[in-house]
Parts: sequence; structure tokens; C-alpha cells
Amino acid sequence: MKALAYSIAAGLICFGCGSSTSADDPDAPVAVIDASGLVDGLVNDDAAVVDATPGADGMVNVLDAATIDASADDASVPDASVPTPDAAPTPDAAPGTPDAGVVVATSYRIDQMFLRDPHLFIFCSVDITDTPVAGTSANSLIADAIAMDGDTPPDGLLDLSVVGVFRPLAQSTAGGNMDVGTADCTAANSCSPSTPPASATTYTNITTGECLAPYPGTTDGYTPAIVNPTNDCFVAAPVTLTVTLGGANIPFSDVEVAAEYVGTPATELQNGLVRGFISLADAGNVIVPVPVLGDTPLSDMLEGGGCGTAADLDTGPGGVQGWWFYFNFHAVPTTYTEP
Repeated sequence: MKALAYSIAAGLICFGCGSSTSADDPDAPVAVIDASGLVDGLVNDDAAVVDATPGADGMVNVLDAATIDASADDASVPDASVPTPDAAPTPDAAPGTPDAGVVVATSYRIDQMFLRDPHLFIFCSVDITDTPVAGTSANSLIADAIAMDGDTPPDGLLDLSVVGVFRPLAQSTAGGNMDVGTADCTAANSCSPSTPPASATTYTNITTGECLAPYPGTTDGYTPAIVNPTNDCFVAAPVTLTVTLGGANIPFSDVEVAAEYVGTPATELQNGLVRGFISLADAGNVIVPVPVLGDTPLSDMLEGGGCGTAADLDTGPGGVQGWWFYFNFHAVPTTYTEP
């Protein structure tokens, strides 16, 4: 571009250099053109600096050692009008490394759970909580549901999976966010959200002292006794939870979950306690397949319902009559895959 500008400028500036007048009289006046304006228009509108020192003939030689703004169209200096390419994209973090701001979830699945209070009865006198009748007890039914796929045909999922998903697991802090509820889990200890998914809630860490215990006056002192998680433990804020056992959907409200950490980070959760309430009305609508008796309302198997007296009923949230249920549990880490 600069060379072309020089060439055009030279041709125009020397306009008249080839006339007979200039040939006959070398000292004759030569047409002088405003080189600064001409070259300025040719060379990217940059101001051209022209040597205005008179030559030997006393005239201004416009091209004598002309100096043009080298910043214009110089090969080493990019034209400002040419777009600057975008910077190279910054690659994501290495595979397996979470991007900044992503919360890493740590999940645990209950692998053992036992009903501790209240107990279940048939004929109002036969306790089937731990003692099998016709090969089945309440706690053996829970154990089978946690470990087996009893569907016909099998659907590839364990019949009962309760999970706690910490977002994230932060044992050394005051607590954080977590999900509590049921999930779709396989025998390979791989889980994913169920429908409906686990409920979002929060958890609180307690270094010294009990994390959760039964409400006073809501237990009957059965053996084995309820174990309360104490020291280096967490407790989750209340959620609702529906547990499916033997085809019966049992709805619990005001469910709280607590357990002791084992290790840092925890490799298991021990001495866990689930505390939840079911109303008298809801228990009457839950139909349980009972050995010998067949399908029976859950309320008929509880003291204060079909057995015992009204004095055996507990008072729940809002003064509603029903039962507080207490389960002890143990949990192990699980793979939890989310969409």
C-alpha cells in the first residue's frame, strides 16, 4: 500500500516535469502540489511529513527525502480497521475435576434399618416386630426390601432405598444443604433420583451431645432400645417421606434423620435414627399384607388403634393424634447419578 502511494504521489507531483518548458529550462518553475494532502489521502489518512527544504534550484522538491508516517499500513503494524481475533478459549478443568462453583455431592444409602417403636401386633397380643410369624416379621420385611428386588418380573431396582445426599459433605463446618428421601438403587449400590425425588433440606453438625432423640412420653421401652446418635453427628431438618413396604405406601410427616459420622470424610454412618409421624387417619388407610390375617389396616396393628386404648396414641404436629415412629439405621456411601 505504501509503495503504491509513493508511486501515485510521485507521478502527480511531477506533473509537468515532462513538458517542453521544463526540458528547455531546467530552472523553470515546476508545478507544486500539496504533497501532505495527497499522500495523506493515499496512505490511510495518516499525516505525511514532507521535506520542505529548497533544492539546488531554489524550488521545493516534494519528493526530496519525503518522510511518510510509517505507522500507516506498515507490514509490521496491523491496520486498526482489521478485527483482532478473539483470544483462544480457556479449556475446562481436567476430566474428573469439578468446574469452579460446582457443588460436589456425597451420598449414603441405608443398608440396615430396624423399627424400634412402636411395635406391631396381630391379634393384639402377638408381637411381630422382631419375631417372625409364618416366616415374616416387620423388621425382616424391611431387611428384604433394602437388599432385594422382589418385583415380578424384577425391575432391576431394590424395593426400598433411602438416601441422604450431602451438598456438600462438610463435617468440619456448622452444616449445609442435603437431600433426604427415597431413590432408585441397584444391587450394585448405584442410585439415581426416584419419582418423586428426595426432598431438599438442610443439616446441622453437632460435635458434642445428642443429635436426635425420641419425644418424651412417645415410647414404650421395648427391647432392643432406641439408640440416639451422639457426638460427631448430624441432624437433618424435617421432610415428608413415603416408605413402600410389601406394596403398602406408608406416609410419614415431620421426618428427621440423624447419624454419627465414622471417619473424616465419613466412610459410613452409624447409630442413625429416623423420627417421623403418621396420623391415625393415614394409618387407617395403609393396608398391610399380614401373615395369617391377610390385608390389614396398619392402625389395627398398633396400640391405640385396633389394639390397646386411646391413651397409647401420641400427639403429633398441630395436635393430631397418631404415632411417632422411630427407626435405627446404618448407611454406606453410594454412587448417586443425577441427570
